[in-house]
Amino acid sequence: MSTEQHTHSRPLRVTPQQIAAAADPDALLSIDTVCVLTDMSRTTLRLKVKEGAFPAPSHLNRRVVRWPAHKVRAYLQAQGRDVTQLAAV
Repeated sequence: MSTEQHTHSRPLRVTPQQIAAAADPDALLSIDTVCVLTDMSRTTLRLKVKEGAFPAPSHLNRRVVRWPAHKVRAYLQAQGRDVTQLAAV
């Protein structure tokens, strides 16, 4: 999964460690990490959350939102994606 597939107003900032963290079901994932894992742009991700087609994030404070990794993994599994290889992304 690469960031080159998307056209964003600002580049995604995701490290290999952040992607590997998705293997931990208790991890909290940033919007950039979720975008890379799901191959969605930020705009598409926000739209799917608004439509109820993607799990809503947890609000840690007014400005910080994170998605629980287990919810992102469940979404990917429901889409037929193999989540057993997440740490190898």
